[in-house]
Amino acid sequence: MHHEYAWLIAEALRALGQAPTEDLRWRPIVEDCPKHIEGTITTAVAFKIAEAAEGPRSPRTIAEAVLDFFSRQEQPWFAIRLGGNGHLNADPTRLFTDTYMARLHDHGADVLFMETPFVVAQPQVNVPLPTLPATAVADVLQRAESASAANPDLQAVLSKIGGRAAAPHDVLMIMALLDDHELEVRPYLEDLKGRQNVPWYLAQFCRAADDISRTVTQEGSVDFTRKGTKDGRHWLASFEEALLRTRLDLASGVRNGRPERILGAVLRLIRVFYSCYNDPWGRQLLRSETEIGMELRRAVLIVHVLVQRAQGILLASL
Repeated sequence: MHHEYAWLIAEALRALGQAPTEDLRWRPIVEDCPKHIEGTITTAVAFKIAEAAEGPRSPRTIAEAVLDFFSRQEQPWFAIRLGGNGHLNADPTRLFTDTYMARLHDHGADVLFMETPFVVAQPQVNVPLPTLPATAVADVLQRAESASAANPDLQAVLSKIGGRAAAPHDVLMIMALLDDHELEVRPYLEDLKGRQNVPWYLAQFCRAADDISRTVTQEGSVDFTRKGTKDGRHWLASFEEALLRTRLDLASGVRNGRPERILGAVLRLIRVFYSCYNDPWGRQLLRSETEIGMELRRAVLIVHVLVQRAQGILLASL
């Protein structure tokens, strides 16, 4: 979502002659809107252009020109509004979200690692998965060592490793601790089940996703009420929102050599899955042949493949 919006804004600026898009200084930076601001994502690129312009130009005037440009486009990928004195705040439209999910279904979870648009432009096919530097795991362990003096949980995992080479589950737990400072290490050290034991949590999700695909029930065997359908739509919307946001974290993790961000994005998607799967009604929906059940399973399949791809990328340098 963030990549697509940035690309569209850059195209609008180029069409309006507002900024040379080949100059990286004008590349729109898209961020999440603060909670108190109406909108999902935002860019302040109009302020950068106004600051560098020859002669007086206000960010608001530039932003209004961009808004007018989008109002004349045939496909409304985003609902854009003016925020403050020049911010361009946006929400993805239903068209954008439906196309995004359809592209994921058609081309697979691998496209989530692309930094080029795959909704507002046709996705490239057979793009190789990104790789982290050969030193990625060593860098993670070194950063964990540096942070361990102020983080007893990291210290405990490093002590568990001792002088031996770190195992994959050790590395995953360290990455998770670097990404989420509220995570507790005790369940991992004591081999307890639960979300805090990240390697177990990842494996358990993969088993649950496999189980769902093998145990689809007949539509007539489940009593689908209006409330159940409403809940199903809520869970599907949660999957869609999480997947729309995931690309930014994946790209940031790869580009900046921060594998913990990739793992953090994956874990947030798994938590969305369990919000549905741990509900008895949600579990029935996931296994049903209803339309909402099939849509939920498609979303779970995307997350399942993404989890497998991410683990391969994260642990490739071990």
